[in-house]
Amino acid sequence: VLLFGCSRLQIQKMLLDLQVEASKHGLKIHPDKTQILTNQHWFQTAALAATLQIGNEQVEVLPGDGFVKYRGRRFTFDESQQAELDSRIKSAWACFAKHKSELTKRCYP
Repeated sequence: VLLFGCSRLQIQKMLLDLQVEASKHGLKIHPDKTQILTNQHWFQTAALAATLQIGNEQVEVLPGDGFVKYRGRRFTFDESQQAELDSRIKSAWACFAKHKSELTKRCYP
């Protein structure tokens, strides 16, 4: 789930609402898989800016140059297109390296 909010309070309320609704169906928010990415300088420098309390869980607030990978796309506020391009190139090289022995065999014309 990708949520957008305008203030720290609004984000906290949305996550709390999500937590309440998920718990009705036996689900819960995984704190290691939940992160907040923001372009608001005041959000990052506020007290306890590294985390946000949602019920009894702490949710990580990423730094301004941080990123989140969501559905294969890299979201960031710092040079987003270059970061996405670098991420895709890195993924392509990883895929090539995984199949390198097969792709570089001399037995194929």
